[in-house]
Amino acid sequence: AKEKGNSFLDMAKNNLVKAEFTYQASIGPVLDSLVKKATNVKADLISIAAEPRPKLPMMVGSITRQLIRRAHCPVFIYRPIL
Repeated sequence: AKEKGNSFLDMAKNNLVKAEFTYQASIGPVLDSLVKKATNVKADLISIAAEPRPKLPMMVGSITRQLIRRAHCPVFIYRPIL
């Protein structure tokens, strides 16, 4: 995950986009940790990978759905190529 995140960060910076990448492993409720971190750093956008679901390609998981509702900023969801 760190390598992929740093790759996206490099791509953003090469296109003159001000961006930061944060990787944090934590114990506890994932959703609460994501919302708290985004709020603390005053994030303008949250980018999250959707778990690949070959049989249900338009569906996102429960954490992602709740994040969309609770985040103070837009949430960009991308689906990794299988």
